Amino acid sequence: MSEVVIDYYVTNRTIALLPVKHFEYDTVVIEVGCKKYVKQTALQIIKQACLDGASSYQGRRSAVSYKTGIKRKVPIPINLVKNIYAFPTQSPSQYDCSWIFYNHILCVTPNVPTSETDYKSIITFKNNQNF
Repeated sequence: MSEVVIDYYVTNRTIALLPVKHFEYDTVVIEVGCKKYVKQTALQIIKQACLDGASSYQGRRSAVSYKTGIKRKVPIPINLVKNIYAFPTQSPSQYDCSWIFYNHILCVTPNVPTSETDYKSIITFKNNQNF
């Protein structure tokens, strides 16, 4: 395992933010070519990234909801100039909510769930990783 970092800054290399229950870190960040272990929660990382892009998380969420009519699992424009967008896999208020970065998705295919905990879709990223 690589070192645990306190803060993480979203870049165009960020593929996904995965929440974990670990005593040293709260999020595993999947980047192109590596993983990072971060003490911030996934939602804290998203909110900080929005502020770094000169807006608040709630402001971006409200704007997207207003323009699209989407009320749940609202995609968030993290950085418009760099074309970085993320969307939650479930309600962002849920601890298990992961964040997927749109520009790294190759395809999304239906999954046949075998139990209530199985995912309904399989996301294949451009680096051929599946989620």
